[in-house]
Amino acid sequence: MTDTATAPASPDVSQKRRDSLVKARAAKAAKARPPTPVPTVSRPSYDDDQFEGLTATDCCDECHEKYCVITGQMTGRNPDGTKFVSAHCGHPNKGGIQAAHQMDPDIKKRYLRAKKFLKRLAVGDKTE
Repeated sequence: MTDTATAPASPDVSQKRRDSLVKARAAKAAKARPPTPVPTVSRPSYDDDQFEGLTATDCCDECHEKYCVITGQMTGRNPDGTKFVSAHCGHPNKGGIQAAHQMDPDIKKRYLRAKKFLKRLAVGDKTE
């Protein structure tokens, strides 16, 4: 039987030279590859109508004691088994969102959008 293993490198080429040739080949191959396109991220459209009526001191027009535009409504069960509905105000200037709401990504996004909305209102008031 003949040995089909790879033949040893020629003794006249040093290990450093082989490493440099391998690196050069890899660099050449990397240059030959076309660059990968960077995905474009579309900016979300801000639905400012959702926060209609929101000011630095007042909640949105659609907010009331059983519903907050930012946090939504929370339902649960009383100890006697009856269902209750409550809302926690998530107004950025009135205390913000509670720890339970910070775990929900949708509520957190609405909160941050409301915060940006108030910031745009403040900048708009100063420029007028």
